[in-house]
Amino acid sequence: MDKYLHQNYPLEERAQILRDSADFTEEGASYTRTLTENELTIEREHLAEASIKRSEIEDEKKEVVKDYKAKLDPLNDQISEHLQKIKTGKEEIKGSLHGFKDHEDGTVYFYDDNGEMVYSRRLRANEAQKTVMSVLRDAK
Repeated sequence: MDKYLHQNYPLEERAQILRDSADFTEEGASYTRTLTENELTIEREHLAEASIKRSEIEDEKKEVVKDYKAKLDPLNDQISEHLQKIKTGKEEIKGSLHGFKDHEDGTVYFYDDNGEMVYSRRLRANEAQKTVMSVLRDAK
């Protein structure tokens, strides 16, 4: 068979003539067609336009996400802090701790600025020497 049929008829009539002269017709069939160089050039232009538009939208999206992230980060930090307090039943405080050595039982006790004992531990080797304040406490 020839590669092309009924080329001598106008394009508007060709489909009807092919339908009338064919043995059968498949409606809704899917097939491929080779594009011309001009059609490929047009497709490349459409691809470039769509890519540029997508890039612009992605840039806008990044800015919006950055704005929301800036709003959400402090809240996420607060939530984490509250969860940690609830889980442990404690909170972390930054401040001064005052150490008091007890040489008799080899322990050092740490108190906060309110005078509440925070924790205690064994004296380290470099802490074994008595201080003026520990001597005065022992004298009482």
